[in-house]
Amino acid sequence: MMTYFSILHFLSRGDKKVFDLSVEEQQAFINSLGAPLGGIDRSFLQYRCHMFFSPFWKRVVFSLISVFLLPIMFVFLFIRGVCTNKGEQVYALMQNIGMDEVVPSSVFSKYNPNVNLWKKRASISIRDMPFLLKIIRVGFFSPYFVLRTMINMAFYSNMIHSHNPSVIIAFMEYSYSSSLLTEFCHTYSVSHINIMHGEKMFFIRDSFFWFDECYVWDQHYIDLFLRLRAEPTQFRVELPPSLSIDVEHYRNSNLYADYKYYLAEYTEEQIVSIVTSMEFALKDGQSILYRPHPRYSDLDLLKKYVSIDRIEFPDRVSIAESVSNCTCAVGCYTTVLLQAYMAKKDCILDDVTFKSECDKLGDYGYILATVDCGRLSDLQ
Repeated sequence: MMTYFSILHFLSRGDKKVFDLSVEEQQAFINSLGAPLGGIDRSFLQYRCHMFFSPFWKRVVFSLISVFLLPIMFVFLFIRGVCTNKGEQVYALMQNIGMDEVVPSSVFSKYNPNVNLWKKRASISIRDMPFLLKIIRVGFFSPYFVLRTMINMAFYSNMIHSHNPSVIIAFMEYSYSSSLLTEFCHTYSVSHINIMHGEKMFFIRDSFFWFDECYVWDQHYIDLFLRLRAEPTQFRVELPPSLSIDVEHYRNSNLYADYKYYLAEYTEEQIVSIVTSMEFALKDGQSILYRPHPRYSDLDLLKKYVSIDRIEFPDRVSIAESVSNCTCAVGCYTTVLLQAYMAKKDCILDDVTFKSECDKLGDYGYILATVDCGRLSDLQ
């Protein structure tokens, strides 16, 4: 069964990555787009930024498929809407991403959100039709945009009609449905709130978004999102627990390593390079642990080159425990490096395996490119 993230990975095949297009190219494209006229228009402009990274053949294929799927999905969702029943009424609904530590404490205390009722069912009611017609009018020549946003609207519609929330809390500034969903929420007097949950750099897929409130980690990210033409009045700065780790509380000698390498997605060539570049520590009698990303890292490939006793499994060791029990955190533009930096740990950027990327981090607005981080090449 395909998971949500495997579906996203499939849909992104063939797309250019963040470093494939220069900041100048991205900035020129986003500046060429007109001023947004509302939430639906913001979503459509963000959709165009997404498509800027997709090959022409893929846009054509997805559009043709969407033309056939749209009427089928609409009829299915509309029939479901007729059969929608009232469920448990809650004040606030929040997307469950399994990482409560990225949610600011004030959000829990203020809203006490329910995370168990998120997107259980999708449906469209007769009251949604005027809004859906607006979507179709804006995206008439972009059926894939209409299809994707209609489905996301249907999930929100079902949550609103089933549970009558006053607040919906999401983690989706990257989604081109986000601004449209904010406007949709307003048609039912619902507030739409977003929470930043991962590292951000200059990437126009995160452009134009609009929520009633958007929690970010630092003024640095507000400045970054304003360059990406996000709506300017939505931002609130608050550090979540994941960036305020109590190191002494999590101290555990059984979890300690001098160096911990925080992996993301990698090829076989890259993992070989990473392991080779970290051999200096073993020669110096120091310890190393490699921590795979729970979604993006290929664990079988890692086990091919790293013994089990040098792998720190995310399902066994929390990120707070991991960061608290190391001296140096190694990686490349990952959120964990910022967590380690905030916890007063030494941070090392891997400019050996990822030299090209590391050379560009300053241009792309990576927050740790402006502070004194070590470079792995200096340790070879």
